[in-house]
Amino acid sequence: MKIYQQFCLYSICVLVLSSTTSSIGNEAPILDEPYGYDVLRTWDECVDMDENGWVRLADDCLEELDPIFLRYDVWGFNFNHSKDVLPYLRASGKTRLDVNLRAIHLPYTFEDIDLVPDRPKMRDVFDIQRIEREPLVDNVLHDPQCSTLTNGPWRLDTSLDERCHAKTLVLYAYWIDTCVTNFKLYKRLNMPYEIYNRTFKLSGGEPHYKSNGLGDSLFVRYQQKLLEKRRTESIRGTGSTAMIETVVSGGLNSRVTVEQLTDMNLKNLWVMRQCESFPHDLYQEPVEDLPQLGITSTGIKPNHWLKLMELHDTFMGIAIRTGDEWAIRSFAPPREHRDEFLSFLSKVNPSLYHRYMSTHEYGPKADKDRLEHALSAFKLIRTELDEALTIEFNNEVLTPVNRLSHYTKLNKFYLSDKYDAEYLDSLLDKRNSEKP
Repeated sequence: MKIYQQFCLYSICVLVLSSTTSSIGNEAPILDEPYGYDVLRTWDECVDMDENGWVRLADDCLEELDPIFLRYDVWGFNFNHSKDVLPYLRASGKTRLDVNLRAIHLPYTFEDIDLVPDRPKMRDVFDIQRIEREPLVDNVLHDPQCSTLTNGPWRLDTSLDERCHAKTLVLYAYWIDTCVTNFKLYKRLNMPYEIYNRTFKLSGGEPHYKSNGLGDSLFVRYQQKLLEKRRTESIRGTGSTAMIETVVSGGLNSRVTVEQLTDMNLKNLWVMRQCESFPHDLYQEPVEDLPQLGITSTGIKPNHWLKLMELHDTFMGIAIRTGDEWAIRSFAPPREHRDEFLSFLSKVNPSLYHRYMSTHEYGPKADKDRLEHALSAFKLIRTELDEALTIEFNNEVLTPVNRLSHYTKLNKFYLSDKYDAEYLDSLLDKRNSEKP
């Protein structure tokens, strides 16, 4: 029996084998606890600040963090879910950070992990072969047979998988997604308020923030608030060391812990080091004063941002049409021709199709209709996996292949209160008894 631990904050989920079970393949489980390393100690010892107040990961700490982060599943690496930690981004209507919305609307779960044994790792995205992928990618885009897969009808042609280098395209798309998303997150979290204010002055505006000195940033303030909250609750004897109830206004999700926030930013700084070869200069804002502000490698023009998203989607689209499993599971249904894509998905991966159709974003408006899709996905996964599979989810032990209520909880299929656990868990038996 496999036992998983799925650490989630709303749609942020990291799914790993518990340290009490056998490993996947020849690798030991990545996490013995939610993070696998001492988050706060690592931040204190491994993060440097330059003369402008920007933070970066120290060189000697790459050796410490590389073995941890490079072994993560791409699907479990928590680099692009900042809107769940920082809900003000969603509420304020600011430009989204994420290139790929797959995990925002439908979290990766045990289904993806168990059914794709050779799933991609972060080491695959950042290995030395990335440089060798560039000419291959360019060749694919100029190959007449492959270029026809960049748009048009969603149809499958598995004969083109090798010719179009599907895995190479997917890894290149992951690289774009990871690097660009983190450039934007880095600037949002770590830009010193002094630089914010000087930037506003350059454009003729008034200073927007009150700076508390060199290095004062959104992340620093949130981290200090969370640490203070923990100290206060510890003194009061509430014992609340895992969750906090309220945070500063305009800020964090109310359930974020200081470890979650710091882990997210450490991964962000680590990715920034891994993405040093990314061609930032092509996407920087052409403001001559930016170098003196210390933001020469973090400004991406809005139009180039859109072009990079289009490039990501083009690579994924080609790979999906060749039947590549990584691409199929990594690509959120596009806004354009969404119904056509979902119809295509219903044929190539019925389980994933029904999971998408069980969500508010992609499924029917009525709860009862989305529930039918959830039930269909649940029945399909029961034919694939052992019903004894157990997952630890937010301090609760779940059996998602055995109980529909657990399955809907892990997949974030939000339903009205009338569909309680008792109703959901009896639904399959009820339907089976109704069959002639």
